[in-house]
Amino acid sequence: MNVKAISTKYKKIVLYFCVLTVFTGCSSERSGNADITIDGFAGLAPLMEKWAEEFHAISEDVFFDVHLNGHENGFANLMSGTANMFVSNLNLTHAELGLVKSRGKIITKKIIAKDGVVIIVKGNSMVEFLRPEQIKSVFSGEITSWEDISGFDRPITVFYNKEDMSRNYFFCKRLLNGEEITGTAIGLDNDQEVIKAVSTTNDAIGISGLVAGLQAMSKVKPISIVDVEENKLVPPTLPYIQYNLYPLSRSVYMYYCGELTGAESSFIKYCLSKEGQKQMLNCGVLPAGA
Repeated sequence: MNVKAISTKYKKIVLYFCVLTVFTGCSSERSGNADITIDGFAGLAPLMEKWAEEFHAISEDVFFDVHLNGHENGFANLMSGTANMFVSNLNLTHAELGLVKSRGKIITKKIIAKDGVVIIVKGNSMVEFLRPEQIKSVFSGEITSWEDISGFDRPITVFYNKEDMSRNYFFCKRLLNGEEITGTAIGLDNDQEVIKAVSTTNDAIGISGLVAGLQAMSKVKPISIVDVEENKLVPPTLPYIQYNLYPLSRSVYMYYCGELTGAESSFIKYCLSKEGQKQMLNCGVLPAGA
């Protein structure tokens, strides 16, 4: 656990940043010094850390306790009152909504960012787009040669980020009909390794985070997905993401229960402000209005 003292003036250690796989020692109890306690999806840690630091810089009397222990824990802690808010790139499930209703609570969500998945190939690849059924066949292992797609009889090498389970689940659910990524795919530790592998391996294809893939266009080529119904190409570009037309983009939500306090309301307004949204790309997500 990385503990940071925001203000030595008050001599209070008030801001906790819990990394995804390091939960030992993380208290499940709300800090007595914290005005705003946030839980949720650990992949959003860089964004939450940055926003908490920046908001505290302009509102020194507001202290944060940020625990990022996953969607399920975030929801549970919001319901119990342990957390004021939780962040997630998932909608609440029917079971979670039922629990909210049964307890007579009202949960509100606000879109604070966008993220998603991009399919990438080597920069000099002749592949510009794929149909959904081709993507499914390639990543599920049904197709193992480019001959079935481009006419060239060359083996397909698939790379993916094995550590981002939430993203992989989203990708499989959205385009693989719930099937898992083929066992012959090569799982790497992060997006940068995936991008490097795809950019240096002939006939490779892979998936990475939306921002990471788009920022690496000098090395790899993000491919478009065919909208079969409209018979048109949908590239992973901002206009298509903004209007929810790109099928592998999704919203990032901030959930809260009941009425917001003044500090909580001001914090969310800051997150959605032009100043707050400037941090998005550096934190691996896109602005809420993207």
